[in-house]
Formats: sequence, structure tokens, C-alpha cells
Amino acid sequence: MKYGIRTPSVKRSISARTTGRVKRAIKSSVNPTYGKKGMGIVNSPKKAVYNKVYNKTTVNPLDISNKSLSYSTSTKNNNSDVNIEEVINNRAGTRNKWIALTLCLFLGCFGAHKLYEGKSEMGVLYLFTIGLFGIGVLIDFINILRKPTIY
Repeated sequence: MKYGIRTPSVKRSISARTTGRVKRAIKSSVNPTYGKKGMGIVNSPKKAVYNKVYNKTTVNPLDISNKSLSYSTSTKNNNSDVNIEEVINNRAGTRNKWIALTLCLFLGCFGAHKLYEGKSEMGVLYLFTIGLFGIGVLIDFINILRKPTIY
């Protein structure tokens, strides 16, 4: 299993962008489960579990948005228990409350704590509005204090 940053495939990226609407319409008319979300577990359960764990344990270097890490399920793969929540919690993307609090205190008006949390859009907004005119930094400081140590 791979952990960390994914290596982007240019060939697959171009293929995904150039596959036409007609081709997808033909496939969906022949196969009623084609294109439906969550149907991978029906077609190939082993592959679906692998893809779910892979997408939760690796990071796309081209995607700046942060996906939610609240996923808790246990499943079997190759006769061994794989606890997805445990894999996600061991991931490098977990945040420390005290680091976020320090960034909010000293660099909050520049949005450093938002960038640390993976909320880059809000970080840029804080940068241009000086921490939402100071009110946003104060609210974030209180909210970070209420969070658990690792979130």
C-alpha cells in the first residue's frame, strides 16, 4: 500500500478529459451500474476496498482542497483486518491543536493557521482582509482551543 504523495499520470489525466459523452452514454446503456456512485463494491469488492484505502492514505499533489477524514469502518482484505480509521489517523495529514493555536496567535492576521489546517481559500481571504478584520482570528482562536489535541 502506498502512503504519501501520489505520482500523477499524465496519460490517465488526458484520457479522463478526452473520453466523450457519447462513449459514457453507450456504456451506461449497456451496463446499468456504470457511472453510479458506490457500485465498485458490487463489481469488485477487493478493488473497491483497495481504492478506498488508497484515496484516504495518499495525497494528490494537484488538489489543494482537503477531504474530510471522518471515516470509520472495518473491512476484510486478503484475510487480514484493515481498519480504515486507524490508517487515516496514522496519516501525515493530522493536525496538532497547539501548532494551530500558535499560528493563530502570532500569524492569524495572515491566515497561517487556516493554511496549516488545509483551508487554503480561507487562508487567502484572511490574508487580504487582515484576519477578517481581527474578528475572524479571535473566533478561530476560541474554536481551536475547543478542539482535541490531534484533529
